[in-house]
Amino acid sequence: MTGQRDGADQQPAAARGAAAASRVAQLRERRDALNSGVPVTVENAQQARDNAERALTRAQRAHRDAARRHLEAQKTHHRAAAAHEEAALHAHDAQIDSHLEAAERHRDAAAHHEAAAQVQFDSEAEAATRPPP
Repeated sequence: MTGQRDGADQQPAAARGAAAASRVAQLRERRDALNSGVPVTVENAQQARDNAERALTRAQRAHRDAARRHLEAQKTHHRAAAAHEEAALHAHDAQIDSHLEAAERHRDAAAHHEAAAQVQFDSEAEAATRPPP
């Protein structure tokens, strides 16, 4: 798949995973600090609220970006399936079945990416409607 992609889409999956792991560590540290018995003040309560809003925004963006990548993959698989079907029309008898089987595999992969995109969209929507802890 080629083409210009923006923002978080340019990060490879490994980099996104490492960033997420780092973020989890930060959140654990913050949770531990909150559980340490430090008295709650207006300032640190507001800071916690601001952190939660930023985390929600990051999570929504991550789910939206993942859904977009799945939809791009779905389109690519549909194009590949169409190319195999076209090739089957022009192929010799021995190659027709292999092209049609490849087209079917691409259509199955496209359906998988469509379902995965929906899961990401649903996760984003759920995060937006979940009440704060």
